[in-house]
Amino acid sequence: MKTLETKRMEMCIRVCESRPEFPLAGADDAPGADSFDKLGLAVERIRSASYEQSRAQSALRENSTKVDATRAELERQLEAIRRTVRVTGLPGLENKFLPARNVNDQGLITLARTYGNDAFPIKADLIKRALGADFINDLAVAAQAFDEAIKERPRLLNKQSEATTELDSQIDDALRIVRELGVIVSNVYANDPTKLALWETVSHVEKAGRRHGAGDDDNNNQPPPPAQS
Repeated sequence: MKTLETKRMEMCIRVCESRPEFPLAGADDAPGADSFDKLGLAVERIRSASYEQSRAQSALRENSTKVDATRAELERQLEAIRRTVRVTGLPGLENKFLPARNVNDQGLITLARTYGNDAFPIKADLIKRALGADFINDLAVAAQAFDEAIKERPRLLNKQSEATTELDSQIDDALRIVRELGVIVSNVYANDPTKLALWETVSHVEKAGRRHGAGDDDNNNQPPPPAQS
């Protein structure tokens, strides 16, 4: 479902594109011409901000996929080492190489370092059982890749938040211009019900699912239709 912000953005673009339907936007000195000019610029800023928000959201999705993939690879390597250690029958390893199940992100990275340290003294025994010759280094590389992925997430979340805030700000600016145009339309076309009805149609914002708190009103900041005479 589209958010209320998306509905408002679409309305501002729709009003901007309806300019030819209102002669008040014709000559430079006509009532509303300046407001329509301002709205055109505001819509361009909205489109730019919307693009940046989309890019930020895409980057965050890519990071989420990367986090999942690097964690899965790290868990796979840890399990391979643990499984191999268990069949060696070497003494003194009962409390080492603990399972990686239900371990949080930072805990998993710490566990990987512990595995590497504990595996070093028995490296030859594990290599004999078909673990790669560089399995300890491979484990460190996998842990680093996972660590970098999870460290990137807060930065991307912040970038997405900033992009959303900027888009909301640009939409608010455009809404103020649309409200001004609504007043002008109601004055200029006070005796033209057709134009008034058209304005009400293009400036209408449909209700949408709430993205903010439950106390938000779907009609907040919606430009009022011009007053009928």
